[in-house]
Amino acid sequence: MRLCIHTHGVLLTDALRRFASEKLHIALERLQGRVQKIQLHLIDTNGPNRNGRDKSCRVVVQIHHQKSLVLEDHDSNLGIVIDRITDRLGVAVHRRADRLRIKRAKSWRDSPMSNE
Repeated sequence: MRLCIHTHGVLLTDALRRFASEKLHIALERLQGRVQKIQLHLIDTNGPNRNGRDKSCRVVVQIHHQKSLVLEDHDSNLGIVIDRITDRLGVAVHRRADRLRIKRAKSWRDSPMSNE
């Protein structure tokens, strides 16, 4: 699993990198072997000296043989927005994993081999 962090107007410190990396790994642990690449985009649209909901976090998760998961969120605090988006990502991953499990079980039940 490769993590690429892109920033614009945000100073990427070691602490911020570790925080984001840990949160992403926790959110994606159910898809551990299937995640190919994670792109995290952290943007401060107004620059460091302005207030407001100008911090943007966008995450793109490329999963082997599936459509990518893409989520985006905004807030005035970068830590809060990373926390919130990784929580949402965890929910989306659980939903996707459950759908795949149900789809596989259904295809197995419908296969000719299951009727023997």
